Amino acid sequence: MAENGLSVREIEFPDALIVDPRNAAAADLGGGVKMELVWVPAGSFQIGSPDSESGRTDDEGPVHTVELDGYWMGKYEVTVSQFRRFVEAASYQTEAEKKGESCGLNSSGCWEVQSGLSWRNAGFPQEDNHPVVHVNWNEAKSFCDWLSRKEGKEFRLPTEAEWEYACRAGSATRFCFGDSDGGMHQYGWFSANSGGKTHPVGEKKANEWGLYDMHGNVWEWCGDLYADKYEAAAAKNPQGVSSGPHRVLRGGGAYSGPQACRSAYRTGADPTGAYDNRGFRVVCEGENISIPPSSPAPNVIPSSSGGAEQPQTGEVATAGLGGEVATADLGGAEQPKTGEVATADLGGAEQPQTGEAPTVDLGGEVATADLGGGEQPQTGEAATPDLGGAGQPQTGEVATADLGGGEQPQTGEAATTDLGGAGQPQTGEVATADLGGGLKMDLVWLPTGSFLMGSPDSESGRTDDEGPVHTVELDGFWMGKHEVTQEQYEAVMGKNPSKFKGAKNPVEQVSWNDAVDFCRNASQKTGKAFRLPTEAEWEYACRAGSTTRFCFGDSDSGLGEYAWYNGNSGKTTHPVGEKKANEWGLHDMHGNVWEWCADLYPGKYEAAPAKNPQGPSSGPCRVLRGGGGSNAPQFCRSATRDGGSPSRTGISRGFRVVCGGFSSR
Repeated sequence: MAENGLSVREIEFPDALIVDPRNAAAADLGGGVKMELVWVPAGSFQIGSPDSESGRTDDEGPVHTVELDGYWMGKYEVTVSQFRRFVEAASYQTEAEKKGESCGLNSSGCWEVQSGLSWRNAGFPQEDNHPVVHVNWNEAKSFCDWLSRKEGKEFRLPTEAEWEYACRAGSATRFCFGDSDGGMHQYGWFSANSGGKTHPVGEKKANEWGLYDMHGNVWEWCGDLYADKYEAAAAKNPQGVSSGPHRVLRGGGAYSGPQACRSAYRTGADPTGAYDNRGFRVVCEGENISIPPSSPAPNVIPSSSGGAEQPQTGEVATAGLGGEVATADLGGAEQPKTGEVATADLGGAEQPQTGEAPTVDLGGEVATADLGGGEQPQTGEAATPDLGGAGQPQTGEVATADLGGGEQPQTGEAATTDLGGAGQPQTGEVATADLGGGLKMDLVWLPTGSFLMGSPDSESGRTDDEGPVHTVELDGFWMGKHEVTQEQYEAVMGKNPSKFKGAKNPVEQVSWNDAVDFCRNASQKTGKAFRLPTEAEWEYACRAGSTTRFCFGDSDSGLGEYAWYNGNSGKTTHPVGEKKANEWGLHDMHGNVWEWCADLYPGKYEAAPAKNPQGPSSGPCRVLRGGGGSNAPQFCRSATRDGGSPSRTGISRGFRVVCGGFSSR
């Protein structure tokens, strides 16, 4: 058939069919709601990224060949209006709706559980054509299950291999359009152009196969369980690993930098976690689709199941539904053309499967969250350290700080820590603090100096809150050689809240308030002055004179020698000091646990040069630095910064201490 010189394809969905002369078909759902699907051809490709790719993380390898049968994929991310049809027809309620809260970024750019957030209220303006958010993996699967029952076809979340294959659309570059971050502005909504919110689907350019928003806008759930590395063997229609706590997320979102929006970038999250940057798109098996034959799309290696031709009539494809295998008939006459659009009916009123969605998990990190009140008090901050009277210790002199008893200072009295001598110690010199009972804490001397704080626009993985770059001048100070360990924390606080137990492991599941209480108690117990580092002190110490992405250079590949991160940690903490120290003798500044800093967290720095800056004077969040064992290299860079509620704990949140450095707060 032909109309206006264009061929017409007829796709056999059961409800009212509207034929579109532009190689598509549309089913009228009533109320103007439709779902368009694009045909993705059978073929094979190289999944993952090469070691040389900028922004690569270890979980993107090893690169290996994957062969896939053809399938239909949502042209767009599932929208608010489409999800509403499901909710209304199935009388469904998401976990965020039941609890009356979900997780989103607050005005200071901190993740926080917020009252009233759900798919109905994202926390920023959304219309019907925006991608739905605040939907966890279980709820995305429930949408697919409902649509499958209604349509009599197999709708599901894409496998991770299907997702990357569709995103690449025949490309082998960092993005579907090439290697340069600059092209992201044309193809995706991300940190540099989104304004911190989602946008209507389909406003940016489609990839070569007609799929929109594969880069950015919202992270998209996939069917697979997440693994730290791929199996190296070639595979056909792989379903991912058979066990694990997390499900795969792909594509990056409106808050993400270009690195996290690459075709190969991958991460995992608890399937019950709903956030304001997570959504999904669907895949449909090809049952009852009758389309004239066509050859594969350009740059696609034809599937061995059918040579250069598409699968034969009636051939069966096997697709995985998160560990379950469903068999779908790809029958009909012959296969559709690559990029052809089908439209699914989202109408009807069938009920979802019995069973409530599990409780919302905020990324596996949140134990408690204080959403009320104002700014937290600066507990324990009043002590003023004196590092040797008017003069500094002599160069090369070794100082020993006694943290084990002695007369207690009066409330509010300035505590004096004598680290020896009258001259400046050498950079990297170690002072040993005796905690009693054989426990010690090593402190490293960091010299007076200045540095450029933040990251340049050209740095891979950079986010907007890392600028503008500006000069900071700091007085010398003593900093913990290691993150505070569990045995040290227990010696001072009488308890150990950590999930990943180990005496030498860094303490975690501590809030900012807990860390400040530790400093206060240690100061009162020993008559010395301990505190959290300022953010400027932390970055200065981490860089140790470097100006590169990490203390050791620019390449992610060196991170494994210096840090525990998502490429080597096994999603647990490790004993402090097992990795290489930076040039000033500090260990684990990259990875293992995020480290609380004293400062309040602002969205951006003030541009003016500063001496011993203390950060902004107001705000709800405190700074976190360094990245943790579950984070990709991008988030472990020297300049990476984040913020969190001071009362919120997490399994990747710890701290290290500073002793002295300036005379007043």
